[in-house]
Amino acid sequence: MVTNSDTPRYSLAMHRGLAAMYVADERFTAYYTKLIGDQRAAEALKTIIEYYAIEA
Repeated sequence: MVTNSDTPRYSLAMHRGLAAMYVADERFTAYYTKLIGDQRAAEALKTIIEYYAIEA
């Protein structure tokens, strides 16, 4: 069983950085394109993450 103390904590900036990498690195883009079947998938994921990973 995984408890909250075992879960890594990622800052909002780290999430946004990962989102940027999904688009910048063609390997991630290719993965999401193949997974979803749409070449816009990585960009859509980046947009969604940026929307929710905002400073309050």
